[in-house]
Amino acid sequence: LEDISDGGIYAGFNSHGPMKHKLTEGNLDCYAALVGRPGARAGVYRWLTEKMWVPAESRFHTGSTVSSTALDCVSWAVASLGPDYAKCIPYAEQHYILSSPMSACPGKTATGFGDLPGNKHVWFEGTGQMIVAYRVAGRDADAEHWIREMDTVAITAKTTGRGWPCSSNDPAWGGASTRPFVASGAWYLCGVWKLNPMNPSSW
Repeated sequence: LEDISDGGIYAGFNSHGPMKHKLTEGNLDCYAALVGRPGARAGVYRWLTEKMWVPAESRFHTGSTVSSTALDCVSWAVASLGPDYAKCIPYAEQHYILSSPMSACPGKTATGFGDLPGNKHVWFEGTGQMIVAYRVAGRDADAEHWIREMDTVAITAKTTGRGWPCSSNDPAWGGASTRPFVASGAWYLCGVWKLNPMNPSSW
């Protein structure tokens, strides 16, 4: 549902009807999807760049009601909007890179990107997203660095494969730090294969 006053897309619906807030992540997703509707796409771009962009810090707000920044507001911004927004990567590098123990591999430590301010775990889905962002930005050496970091902490998936949990530790739900998580592996493969699912023609 579009807010015709500023072009942004509302977050969705709940039991009371349409939600009245908007999320940067969701609007980046909509921008990527609306290739066949240039008018609506332009509205989303306008909302993102005029309402959510923080020029002084080269970052986006998480949404209309949250002034902080989540990692996917960086990774998806680069993937969706293109290399012009690689300028927000340094914000993620400064605020989200961390090391934490691996619940699934006692004795191992993972290094990668966290998801939200204050969280103390590596978010593997988001680290994979950043690999894609580095590819879009033309920073292949950085992409390869984070691929190697993920390789060092891959866990066994069934008996023949490998994968990554959602988080290194401090799980948000049972198994989130010990079982392979599809999104983590999918974004890792996109980075390895140099595929940007938010804009396949971006490089």
